[in-house]
Amino acid sequence: MAFVKQNITMTGKGLVKNEARIMYDTMLQRNFVWKDNQQSNLIRAIILDYPIPAIYARDIGDNNYWILDGRQRITTVQKFIKNEFALSKTLEPIGDVEVAGKYFKELPEDFQDEILTRNFLIYSMRNMSDAEVSQMFIYLNSNSKMEKMELLRVMASREVMELIVTMENQPMFKSLKLSKNQFNHFMNEEVIIHTLAVVMNGAYDLGTDSYTKFTMSLANGIPQEIKDIMLNTTVYLDEVFSMPDNFMKKVHVPIIFKTAIQAQADGIPANKFGGWVQDFFKRRTEGDQYTGAARVSSADKHSVQTRLTEMMKDYQKNIKDAKDYVQPKVKPAITGTGRGRKKKDAETSTDNGKELHGKITDMLNEYKTA
Repeated sequence: MAFVKQNITMTGKGLVKNEARIMYDTMLQRNFVWKDNQQSNLIRAIILDYPIPAIYARDIGDNNYWILDGRQRITTVQKFIKNEFALSKTLEPIGDVEVAGKYFKELPEDFQDEILTRNFLIYSMRNMSDAEVSQMFIYLNSNSKMEKMELLRVMASREVMELIVTMENQPMFKSLKLSKNQFNHFMNEEVIIHTLAVVMNGAYDLGTDSYTKFTMSLANGIPQEIKDIMLNTTVYLDEVFSMPDNFMKKVHVPIIFKTAIQAQADGIPANKFGGWVQDFFKRRTEGDQYTGAARVSSADKHSVQTRLTEMMKDYQKNIKDAKDYVQPKVKPAITGTGRGRKKKDAETSTDNGKELHGKITDMLNEYKTA
């Protein structure tokens, strides 16, 4: 059955009134990532009665609006009306009225009315399959700057995303050494996919193309045994790695996780394993093989194999004498906090995401015709 599109409108005031009914599919939607200037420019455009792109939602019959596209706009309007942020201090005047740095409550009444009564067009889609939702999401975001993981998670099967979402909400994966921007763009989920690839395949090329194909290969499901291993090992590591430590980085976590599976089989208590991990990284030197493989072409299959081999050798040699883990003296990690990435890193990641638009679309087409 083809999906059915219905056109509805909702005012700015309605977006706030119906906030509890406006839902975001965590396995599809991007986080709220707009910066101050983007939010301010939208509010200015609304006051000036400029055209605003339509919002797309999925109707699944539960009396809610499941947003497919438009989260940034919706959230901006809701937050501004609730006086949760002020307009940018560099925002240009509207006519002869200075609006820079002002909250909603500080705007002239006619400006407030423009925002409260503005009608936002919502295309509500009923009877959409998951595949149609994914296709539409990619189409709607084809001209936007999306990170590689933001694109990949759209194409991952629901089973894969359910496992990822379960794991990312555990203490260990909340304690990753990632910036706020990296959390907002789902790099924590990328770490989990890397970990899953290493658990299932051992040494595995963790480059973008390879782990994208790996994720797509799981469309028919993940063996229950693998799910159990992933979840049980996460719980095991939660006992010690619930706070950020210097080694809780993207390049190390899959290797630590794989070694932890062996530690569980050997009956090693989590606290003892954590102490060994701590000492392992203290023993690293500039010239050792693990360090070299973590710095040069770290995603390459050979580098992954080197890190696995070197960590396992050290584990077998030193685990018996390992001391208990000592928690680092830092505040507990909160998902989405930390310093921002350097501009160059952000640009590189965005470029990778743009390149993936075509690749993932091609993979979807191949999957549909296979």
